[in-house]
Amino acid sequence: FNVANAGSGDLTWSVTDNQEWITTSPSSGTNYGSVNVSVSGNGLSTGNYSGTVTVSSNGGTGDVAVLMNVPADLPPVAVQLYEPTDITPSAMTLSWETSADTDFLSYKLYRGASATVDESSTLVTTITNRYTTEHIDGNLQDGTTYYYKLYVEDGAHQTTGSNVVSGTTLTEPGVWGSFATMAVDLKWISALTSIFVYAVGDSGKIYKWDGTSWTEEQSPTTERLSGVTIIAEDDIWISGEGGVWHYNGALWVQE
Repeated sequence: FNVANAGSGDLTWSVTDNQEWITTSPSSGTNYGSVNVSVSGNGLSTGNYSGTVTVSSNGGTGDVAVLMNVPADLPPVAVQLYEPTDITPSAMTLSWETSADTDFLSYKLYRGASATVDESSTLVTTITNRYTTEHIDGNLQDGTTYYYKLYVEDGAHQTTGSNVVSGTTLTEPGVWGSFATMAVDLKWISALTSIFVYAVGDSGKIYKWDGTSWTEEQSPTTERLSGVTIIAEDDIWISGEGGVWHYNGALWVQE
């Protein structure tokens, strides 16, 4: 509002208010001037508020009524959570859009074992910087599917959840081990089961794995063997420089 001098002399005036939520500027002046009045509902409950700004001067006193309504605090708007990226056997990266909530307090990222992940699930991280919109979730199990949901929290501790996304960690590669060292070079191996395995190689050597150890089997030849196929325990074929042999469960027969 404006203060004006309608008389012929100098007008000296000052401005006061009766509520903490009212701010005025300037607080005083001479003759003519504009007074800015602002209000703030921070920390106030929902409802209607009234106050008074008083202008006191050597020419008289005047009051200006100030009314304010503090609306109900609405929950924050949900943000979009994007599909996980940079997935490894033990980690994945989660990212999301920036919250535009004027009363932003934090992001809370939750992880679960199903699509019903919510605020009762595992809290992965709490981020209070509005512009930090990425987090790497580590120490995960390989070959496992994880579900995520991001909640935006406002100053009144109201939360709104995002969409649910999921990611499956990669399977950790296995480690090769050495079961045995053979006296000859092996050329081929075939397995019917994990406890019925045959390997063949130089000098007609045939070895059998029973799940515990390798044993050398009787061979029909001393020539190099380069192939073996197991159809059944009594139906095994080997081949090499000397020809093809078939094992019928009792003996090897050259075909």
